[in-house]
Amino acid sequence: MESKNNFRSFYQQFLIKLQHAQQDKNASSFHQLSQIIEPKWQREEQDLYVDYCIKKASIYALFGENLDLDDWIKKALQFSNIQQHINIYAIWIDLYWKQSLTVQDDSKLRAIMSSLYNISTMAIKGKLNKYDLFGFVAIQAFTLSFLGKQEEISQIISKLKWDPIPSKLCNDKTKLNFFYAHIYKFIVVAIEQRNKELMQKLLLLITIDDSILLSKAPFFRKVNTVIMDIADIRSEFALNFNTFYKQRKTWAGFLPNYSLFTMMIEKENIKGLQYFFSGFDSDHI
Repeated sequence: MESKNNFRSFYQQFLIKLQHAQQDKNASSFHQLSQIIEPKWQREEQDLYVDYCIKKASIYALFGENLDLDDWIKKALQFSNIQQHINIYAIWIDLYWKQSLTVQDDSKLRAIMSSLYNISTMAIKGKLNKYDLFGFVAIQAFTLSFLGKQEEISQIISKLKWDPIPSKLCNDKTKLNFFYAHIYKFIVVAIEQRNKELMQKLLLLITIDDSILLSKAPFFRKVNTVIMDIADIRSEFALNFNTFYKQRKTWAGFLPNYSLFTMMIEKENIKGLQYFFSGFDSDHI
Protein backbone atom coordinates (compact mmCIF):
# COMPACT_ATOMS: atom_id res chain seq x y z
CA MET A 1 0.00 0.00 0.00
CA GLU A 2 2.87 2.36 0.80
CA SER A 3 4.50 1.94 -2.62
CA LYS A 4 1.13 2.46 -4.28
CA ASN A 5 0.83 5.90 -2.72
CA ASN A 6 4.47 6.75 -3.35
CA PHE A 7 3.99 8.80 -6.52
CA ARG A 8 0.81 10.50 -5.30
CA SER A 9 2.56 11.61 -2.11
CA PHE A 10 5.60 12.73 -4.09
CA TYR A 11 3.45 14.73 -6.50
CA GLN A 12 1.57 16.48 -3.71
CA GLN A 13 4.87 17.60 -2.21
CA PHE A 14 6.13 18.62 -5.65
CA LEU A 15 3.09 20.88 -6.15
CA ILE A 16 3.66 22.54 -2.78
CA LYS A 17 7.30 23.25 -3.66
CA LEU A 18 6.28 24.52 -7.09
CA GLN A 19 3.74 26.88 -5.55
CA HIS A 20 6.37 28.26 -3.19
CA ALA A 21 8.80 28.77 -6.07
CA GLN A 22 6.14 30.62 -8.03
CA GLN A 23 5.27 32.83 -5.08
CA ASP A 24 8.92 33.62 -4.33
CA LYS A 25 9.86 33.86 -8.03
CA ASN A 26 12.99 31.95 -7.05
CA ALA A 27 15.05 30.71 -10.00
CA SER A 28 17.10 28.43 -7.76
CA SER A 29 13.96 26.70 -6.48
CA PHE A 30 12.68 26.20 -10.02
CA HIS A 31 16.04 24.74 -11.02
CA GLN A 32 15.97 22.30 -8.10
CA LEU A 33 12.48 21.18 -9.10
CA SER A 34 13.65 20.57 -12.66
CA GLN A 35 16.32 18.18 -11.34
CA ILE A 36 14.00 16.11 -9.16
CA ILE A 37 13.76 12.42 -10.06
CA GLU A 38 10.22 11.13 -9.65
CA PRO A 39 9.37 7.66 -8.29
CA LYS A 40 7.57 5.07 -10.36
CA TRP A 41 3.87 5.61 -10.82
CA GLN A 42 0.98 3.16 -10.93
CA ARG A 43 -1.59 2.80 -13.68
CA GLU A 44 -4.28 4.49 -11.59
CA GLU A 45 -1.94 7.46 -11.15
CA GLN A 46 -1.61 8.06 -14.87
CA ASP A 47 -3.49 11.37 -14.88
CA LEU A 48 -1.28 12.63 -12.06
CA TYR A 49 1.82 11.65 -14.01
CA VAL A 50 0.56 13.44 -17.13
CA ASP A 51 -0.01 16.59 -15.09
CA TYR A 52 3.45 16.18 -13.56
CA CYS A 53 4.99 15.97 -17.05
CA ILE A 54 3.27 19.21 -18.04
CA LYS A 55 4.49 20.94 -14.88
CA LYS A 56 8.05 19.78 -15.54
CA ALA A 57 7.81 21.07 -19.13
CA SER A 58 6.67 24.47 -17.84
CA ILE A 59 9.69 24.64 -15.53
CA TYR A 60 12.15 23.89 -18.34
CA ALA A 61 10.37 26.49 -20.47
CA LEU A 62 11.30 29.16 -17.91
CA PHE A 63 14.99 28.48 -18.55
CA GLY A 64 14.64 28.16 -22.32
CA GLU A 65 15.70 24.51 -22.12
CA ASN A 66 13.38 23.59 -24.95
CA LEU A 67 14.67 20.11 -25.71
CA ASP A 68 13.71 19.09 -22.18
CA LEU A 69 10.46 21.02 -22.48
CA ASP A 70 9.59 19.04 -25.62
CA ASP A 71 10.57 15.71 -24.04
CA TRP A 72 8.26 16.21 -21.08
CA ILE A 73 5.34 17.33 -23.23
CA LYS A 74 5.84 14.29 -25.46
CA LYS A 75 5.69 12.09 -22.35
CA ALA A 76 2.43 13.79 -21.41
CA LEU A 77 1.06 13.03 -24.88
CA GLN A 78 2.32 9.45 -24.72
CA PHE A 79 0.59 8.62 -21.43
CA SER A 80 -2.58 10.68 -21.81
CA ASN A 81 -5.89 9.77 -23.37
CA ILE A 82 -6.41 11.02 -26.90
CA GLN A 83 -9.19 13.31 -25.61
CA GLN A 84 -6.55 15.18 -23.60
CA HIS A 85 -4.23 15.79 -26.55
CA ILE A 86 -5.78 19.05 -27.76
CA ASN A 87 -5.38 20.60 -24.33
CA ILE A 88 -1.77 19.39 -24.09
CA TYR A 89 -0.92 20.77 -27.53
CA ALA A 90 -2.53 24.08 -26.47
CA ILE A 91 -0.32 24.15 -23.36
CA TRP A 92 2.74 23.34 -25.48
CA ILE A 93 1.87 26.24 -27.78
CA ASP A 94 1.39 28.57 -24.81
CA LEU A 95 4.80 27.73 -23.33
CA TYR A 96 6.59 28.65 -26.55
CA TRP A 97 4.36 31.69 -27.13
CA LYS A 98 5.32 33.11 -23.73
CA GLN A 99 8.97 32.62 -24.60
CA SER A 100 8.51 34.52 -27.87
CA LEU A 101 7.38 37.59 -25.93
CA THR A 102 10.61 37.86 -23.95
CA VAL A 103 13.33 36.68 -26.34
CA GLN A 104 15.42 39.48 -27.85
CA ASP A 105 17.76 37.47 -30.07
CA ASP A 106 16.37 37.19 -33.62
CA SER A 107 17.77 33.72 -34.27
CA LYS A 108 16.21 32.38 -31.07
CA LEU A 109 12.93 34.06 -31.93
CA ARG A 110 12.92 32.40 -35.35
CA ALA A 111 13.60 29.04 -33.69
CA ILE A 112 10.65 29.55 -31.36
CA MET A 113 8.36 30.45 -34.27
CA SER A 114 9.53 27.34 -36.13
CA SER A 115 8.69 25.25 -33.06
CA LEU A 116 5.23 26.83 -32.86
CA TYR A 117 4.67 25.93 -36.50
CA ASN A 118 5.83 22.35 -35.96
CA ILE A 119 3.68 21.86 -32.85
CA SER A 120 0.60 23.15 -34.70
CA THR A 121 1.35 20.83 -37.59
CA MET A 122 1.51 17.86 -35.22
CA ALA A 123 -1.74 18.88 -33.55
CA ILE A 124 -3.56 19.15 -36.87
CA LYS A 125 -2.80 15.49 -37.59
CA GLY A 126 -5.17 14.53 -34.77
CA LYS A 127 -8.95 14.66 -34.70
CA LEU A 128 -9.97 18.31 -34.34
CA ASN A 129 -13.28 20.08 -34.43
CA LYS A 130 -13.66 22.95 -36.89
CA TYR A 131 -12.78 25.70 -34.45
CA ASP A 132 -9.75 24.04 -32.86
CA LEU A 133 -8.49 23.47 -36.40
CA PHE A 134 -8.86 27.18 -37.12
CA GLY A 135 -6.84 27.99 -34.01
CA PHE A 136 -3.93 25.75 -34.93
CA VAL A 137 -3.97 26.84 -38.60
CA ALA A 138 -3.97 30.48 -37.45
CA ILE A 139 -0.75 29.73 -35.55
CA GLN A 140 0.71 28.00 -38.60
CA ALA A 141 -0.18 30.93 -40.86
CA PHE A 142 1.19 33.52 -38.44
CA THR A 143 4.50 31.73 -37.92
CA LEU A 144 4.95 31.30 -41.67
CA SER A 145 4.28 35.01 -42.16
CA PHE A 146 6.68 35.88 -39.34
CA LEU A 147 9.38 33.73 -40.96
CA GLY A 148 8.83 35.37 -44.36
CA LYS A 149 7.21 32.32 -45.97
CA GLN A 150 4.11 34.12 -47.26
CA GLU A 151 3.76 31.91 -50.31
CA GLU A 152 3.14 28.80 -48.17
CA ILE A 153 0.17 30.25 -46.31
CA SER A 154 -2.42 29.81 -49.06
CA GLN A 155 -1.83 26.06 -49.11
CA ILE A 156 -2.61 25.52 -45.43
CA ILE A 157 -5.78 27.64 -45.36
CA SER A 158 -7.36 26.49 -48.62
CA LYS A 159 -9.33 23.64 -47.01
CA LEU A 160 -10.81 25.62 -44.12
CA LYS A 161 -14.58 26.09 -43.96
CA TRP A 162 -15.37 29.76 -43.40
CA ASP A 163 -18.98 29.55 -42.23
CA PRO A 164 -19.88 32.33 -39.78
CA ILE A 165 -19.72 31.41 -36.09
CA PRO A 166 -23.20 31.10 -34.53
CA SER A 167 -23.80 33.93 -32.07
CA LYS A 168 -24.63 31.48 -29.26
CA LEU A 169 -21.09 30.07 -29.49
CA CYS A 170 -19.52 33.52 -29.55
CA ASN A 171 -21.47 34.61 -26.49
CA ASP A 172 -20.79 31.43 -24.51
CA LYS A 173 -17.53 32.14 -22.64
CA THR A 174 -17.03 28.41 -21.98
CA LYS A 175 -16.86 27.60 -25.70
CA LEU A 176 -14.22 28.18 -28.40
CA ASN A 177 -11.60 29.44 -25.93
CA PHE A 178 -8.67 28.15 -27.99
CA PHE A 179 -10.18 29.55 -31.18
CA TYR A 180 -10.57 33.07 -29.78
CA ALA A 181 -7.14 32.94 -28.14
CA HIS A 182 -5.48 32.55 -31.55
CA ILE A 183 -7.75 33.75 -34.36
CA TYR A 184 -6.34 37.29 -34.13
CA LYS A 185 -3.08 35.84 -35.47
CA PHE A 186 -4.96 35.25 -38.73
CA ILE A 187 -5.94 38.92 -38.80
CA VAL A 188 -2.28 39.85 -38.34
CA VAL A 189 -1.46 37.69 -41.37
CA ALA A 190 -4.14 39.40 -43.47
CA ILE A 191 -2.80 42.82 -42.46
CA GLU A 192 0.79 41.80 -43.13
CA GLN A 193 -0.14 40.48 -46.57
CA ARG A 194 -2.59 43.36 -47.15
CA ASN A 195 -4.86 40.58 -48.31
CA LYS A 196 -8.44 41.74 -48.73
CA GLU A 197 -9.95 38.37 -49.58
CA LEU A 198 -8.48 36.71 -46.50
CA MET A 199 -9.54 39.62 -44.29
CA GLN A 200 -13.09 39.53 -45.65
CA LYS A 201 -13.33 35.81 -44.92
CA LEU A 202 -12.10 36.39 -41.37
CA LEU A 203 -14.54 39.24 -40.77
CA LEU A 204 -17.47 37.16 -42.01
CA LEU A 205 -16.30 34.26 -39.85
CA ILE A 206 -16.11 36.14 -36.54
CA THR A 207 -18.52 39.08 -36.86
CA ILE A 208 -21.46 39.28 -34.47
CA ASP A 209 -23.31 41.71 -36.73
CA ASP A 210 -22.83 41.48 -40.47
CA SER A 211 -24.71 44.73 -41.18
CA ILE A 212 -21.44 46.69 -41.05
CA LEU A 213 -19.92 44.30 -43.59
CA LEU A 214 -22.86 44.78 -45.93
CA SER A 215 -22.68 48.57 -45.65
CA LYS A 216 -20.72 50.99 -47.81
CA ALA A 217 -18.45 51.92 -44.91
CA PRO A 218 -14.70 52.19 -45.64
CA PHE A 219 -12.88 48.89 -45.35
CA PHE A 220 -10.88 50.06 -42.33
CA ARG A 221 -14.07 50.90 -40.45
CA LYS A 222 -15.40 47.41 -41.14
CA VAL A 223 -12.20 45.79 -39.88
CA ASN A 224 -12.01 48.00 -36.82
CA THR A 225 -15.68 47.53 -35.88
CA VAL A 226 -15.53 43.74 -36.03
CA ILE A 227 -12.25 43.57 -34.10
CA MET A 228 -13.50 45.89 -31.35
CA ASP A 229 -16.84 44.06 -31.10
CA ILE A 230 -15.15 40.69 -30.59
CA ALA A 231 -12.58 42.15 -28.18
CA ASP A 232 -15.46 43.44 -26.03
CA ILE A 233 -17.04 39.99 -25.86
CA ARG A 234 -14.09 37.60 -25.79
CA SER A 235 -11.24 38.31 -23.37
CA GLU A 236 -9.00 35.74 -25.08
CA PHE A 237 -9.20 37.69 -28.32
CA ALA A 238 -8.60 41.00 -26.54
CA LEU A 239 -5.53 39.58 -24.78
CA ASN A 240 -3.97 38.48 -28.07
CA PHE A 241 -4.77 41.85 -29.66
CA ASN A 242 -3.09 43.67 -26.76
CA THR A 243 -0.09 41.35 -26.85
CA PHE A 244 0.56 42.09 -30.51
CA TYR A 245 0.22 45.80 -29.85
CA LYS A 246 2.85 45.59 -27.09
CA GLN A 247 5.17 43.69 -29.45
CA ARG A 248 4.72 46.16 -32.32
CA LYS A 249 8.24 47.62 -32.09
CA THR A 250 10.08 44.46 -31.08
CA TRP A 251 8.65 42.52 -34.02
CA ALA A 252 8.68 45.37 -36.55
CA GLY A 253 11.46 43.78 -38.60
CA PHE A 254 9.43 40.59 -39.03
CA LEU A 255 6.01 42.20 -39.52
CA PRO A 256 6.63 45.54 -41.28
CA ASN A 257 3.09 46.09 -42.56
CA TYR A 258 1.54 45.17 -39.22
CA SER A 259 4.02 47.49 -37.51
CA LEU A 260 2.96 50.32 -39.82
CA PHE A 261 -0.69 49.55 -39.02
CA THR A 262 -0.10 49.71 -35.25
CA MET A 263 1.95 52.89 -35.60
CA MET A 264 -1.03 54.57 -37.27
CA ILE A 265 -3.33 53.18 -34.58
CA GLU A 266 -1.04 54.67 -31.92
CA LYS A 267 -1.08 58.08 -33.62
CA GLU A 268 -4.83 57.85 -34.35
CA ASN A 269 -4.04 58.49 -38.00
CA ILE A 270 -7.47 57.67 -39.41
CA LYS A 271 -6.74 59.00 -42.91
CA GLY A 272 -3.55 56.98 -43.01
CA LEU A 273 -5.41 53.84 -41.88
CA GLN A 274 -8.10 54.33 -44.50
CA TYR A 275 -5.42 54.73 -47.17
CA PHE A 276 -3.55 51.68 -45.84
CA PHE A 277 -6.63 49.46 -46.07
CA SER A 278 -7.71 50.86 -49.43
CA GLY A 279 -4.52 49.34 -50.81
CA PHE A 280 -5.55 45.81 -49.85
CA ASP A 281 -5.94 43.45 -52.77
CA SER A 282 -7.12 39.88 -53.23
CA ASP A 283 -4.31 38.42 -55.27
CA HIS A 284 -2.80 36.36 -52.45
CA ILE A 285 -5.17 33.37 -52.11
